[in-house]
Amino acid sequence: MRRSVCSNRSRSATASNTRVESILHRAECLAWLAHPTRDETQPLTTARPMDLQPVQRAAYAPAPFESGTMQQQENVEYTPPEHLLTQIDSCPLCGSKKTSLARTERHNFPPDEYFRQYSEVPIRLKRCNSCDFVFVDALPKDPNFFEHQYRQDRDWAYEFSFHGKVAIAQDVRRRILRYVSGGKLLDVGAWSGTLISGLRNDFEVHGVEINPHAAAYAREQGFDVRTGAFGTVVLSDIAPFDVITFIDVLEHIPQPGGIVEQARDVLRPGGLMVIKVPHFAAQAVKQTTLQRLGLSDEGVAQNYSHINHFSPASLRLILEQRGFDVLEVSGAQVETWNLSAPASTAVRATRLFKNIARGVATETLNGLTRLGVPCALNIQAVARKR
Repeated sequence: MRRSVCSNRSRSATASNTRVESILHRAECLAWLAHPTRDETQPLTTARPMDLQPVQRAAYAPAPFESGTMQQQENVEYTPPEHLLTQIDSCPLCGSKKTSLARTERHNFPPDEYFRQYSEVPIRLKRCNSCDFVFVDALPKDPNFFEHQYRQDRDWAYEFSFHGKVAIAQDVRRRILRYVSGGKLLDVGAWSGTLISGLRNDFEVHGVEINPHAAAYAREQGFDVRTGAFGTVVLSDIAPFDVITFIDVLEHIPQPGGIVEQARDVLRPGGLMVIKVPHFAAQAVKQTTLQRLGLSDEGVAQNYSHINHFSPASLRLILEQRGFDVLEVSGAQVETWNLSAPASTAVRATRLFKNIARGVATETLNGLTRLGVPCALNIQAVARKR
């Protein structure tokens, strides 16, 4: 049955991808406007700064691959170094071994000796021909790699007060309250408490966060945010939950299907799952456009930051195959400048203009997604546990 479902999804996804690519290439200007720009004072979000100026690379970091046709990239033979990486031969979502090369990129690690050994290794993204899921085809063997990557410290007071996820948090809250009000809510990847701070009047809020500095700051604000990776943190004293959220999280975690299954185990029958992730097709067009304009050399999977890449079809599938009824899959909100952050009048005016441009681009792309042409930069699913 699963093979039949995947096969049907593959045919529909292939037709949809052809249509999407055509429209996305005509929407490159909108994709450019939707990029989180930066001014001379503060990054859009201190958690995930993204420059529109050429990036200063570490001396050991190679230049990015030149853009080539998919066929040219397919013909390049490459075997990842066995002492560093574990090859992934089958789709982490459906298990199929029928894949094709979707994209090749280079890393741009910060000047840290720990990451130097990975800097020369190209990133290869494979697309599952059965379920349309895109994934990095090799991951670091070091079990502490992702902990090392996400343990960074920063000005958490600024991050908490002036983060750029206000529109995202408001949108997530609206969607949750359509289906449930009250009860216990768990936010996985709670960061410094940015999402649960807006939900504490509606729910009994809890969080899990791998970054110890972020989790500690959230606890200082009075939130129950537990430090560690989801699946390793003890939750038995507060489970089960009525709502579990994964907002910009599943793209970072190896074996996302297993994480969804673990979340299901601590969710009440009829409980709600909310997942927001980047949309691969649109993000790939956006980053390619910015690279061609000389405004960024970032990729969609650079530095193993995003190792999982979803389409609306694969996002729906990860839930349906694991005991959920999907209530909606739609375009999602994006980060915007927080206009309450301290800045000069000129800087605030610039940020306001950028927010308006990003709003127009986001609503246009999300509107096309509602019409059946999935080209939103981010997608979001709401599902109920069977």
